[in-house]
Order: sequence, then structure tokens, then C-alpha cells
Amino acid sequence: MAIGGQMFDQLLPRAMQELLWARRKDIRSVQVFSREPFIPWELVYLKDPTKRVAPEGNPFLGELGLLRWIYKGYPPMQLR
Repeated sequence: MAIGGQMFDQLLPRAMQELLWARRKDIRSVQVFSREPFIPWELVYLKDPTKRVAPEGNPFLGELGLLRWIYKGYPPMQLR
């Protein structure tokens, strides 16, 4: 939980932190576009961005239906 809260602070811009926190009860899925395949986005822990410590009971992004997309462009329009 502590590492997930640190990741929340370090990986997400403040505006995104505030938006995710404000809408946390409405979130049904999260899609992350990233060029970095080794960041464990599922372990990012949602917390109040104005608080230093994250209390127990908040969700990890993995619990909110997180989907990763390694960004190398968009998928083709047709699959073979």
C-alpha cells in the first residue's frame, strides 16, 4: 500500500490525481497508455492527493479494471 501510494504521487500529474480521487466511486475501468512496459500500474494505490499517507480501504488501479496498452501506435484497422 505504501509503495502504491508513492507510485500514485510519482507517476501521475497532480491534476490527474485530483480527477481520479474525485471520481473514484464512478470509475469502472482504467486504461493506461505507456511506452514503459515495466511499471506495475496495477499496484498504483488511489489516495487523496492532499494527504501524505494513504489510509487502508482505497482501491489499487488493478482492482478498478486496469488495462495496459504498450504505446507503439494504434492497432491496425484489420487483423489478418
